[in-house]
Amino acid sequence: MKVLFLSFGVGLGVGVLYGFIRVKSPAPPIVALVGLLGMVLGEQFGIWIHTKKLDVSHAASVCLVGERYDRQLYKAPSRKARYSSSSVVAEETNKHSNSLPSATKGFAIKMPTQTSDAKSGMSPDFDEGSSGLSRRNMILGGAAVVAAISLPKNSLASTPLSTTDQPSKKNDGKDDNMNSTTDMAESAHTFNPGDFTVVPARTFEDLRVGEIFRAPSRTLTDAHASAFQAVSADNHPIHYDLEYARRHGHIAPVVHGLQVLAVTAPGATLFPQYIGDVFIAFTEASCKFLKEVHAGDTLYSALEIVALTPQGDSGQVTTRATVHNQRGELVLSGEHKYLLRRRT
Repeated sequence: MKVLFLSFGVGLGVGVLYGFIRVKSPAPPIVALVGLLGMVLGEQFGIWIHTKKLDVSHAASVCLVGERYDRQLYKAPSRKARYSSSSVVAEETNKHSNSLPSATKGFAIKMPTQTSDAKSGMSPDFDEGSSGLSRRNMILGGAAVVAAISLPKNSLASTPLSTTDQPSKKNDGKDDNMNSTTDMAESAHTFNPGDFTVVPARTFEDLRVGEIFRAPSRTLTDAHASAFQAVSADNHPIHYDLEYARRHGHIAPVVHGLQVLAVTAPGATLFPQYIGDVFIAFTEASCKFLKEVHAGDTLYSALEIVALTPQGDSGQVTTRATVHNQRGELVLSGEHKYLLRRRT
């Protein structure tokens, strides 16, 4: 406590003096240095009162490493200190001393672990008073050994390339790698937008009665009804007035019938992707509205081929269009007809 109070008092006095000087007149930087010197001297004076001895170099080292003053600092081992050949660093250094580059070898040899101190029974690196410098040396030494172990053979100056690592050469003296690169460039695939298809192309003759093309399911919302109302200009209140719909026996506004039919569009399925090269026209559509559809219903539409009728150099495809809701009820049933080009 005496040390704390003395150090605080000296430092506070120097700080007040420095502030007073700066207020009275501009103070050069040397004043700040003098203040700092006063704080250091005050600390040393407090240490001298507590320990009755003064060791400036020892105190400076203690301040740098942040240890207690009364702990013994790490002392460098004497030249007679023996090195343990069983340590990890020594073993790895001996194992890789013949294959390490000269710079790495010299660095790793200087980092073996020291033997335990005979008096304390502990290695100086693990002394409580250690400044931590030896720990950093151990970390650096270990990192050097790990780096030496993980170095590939080709990166070591003293290790030649193996027969599998060396590029082979033909009788003409050219590198195989160069030849393979040239071959790849000559046989490179040229992109053709016409070959970029989602599914394999099919013709009228490839289609079969009974094939089904399904569209992804979709849940209708009020936003869909509002958008279709704006596009179709159908302003009948049965489609957007809740109270009007209830007065006329409906639980909610009824989705436009043409909007339900729209989900049977062949483009919603993969069918047009198959017949894109031979498709001529969508010639006919008809349907029956079997049940009401309201916002919140999920619809499942599908097209099933029911007839294939050749007509000279073209052919007519008839599909049955169906729409079911989430309860499995058939809400729409209809028919589509398409005209396709036949093979000549």
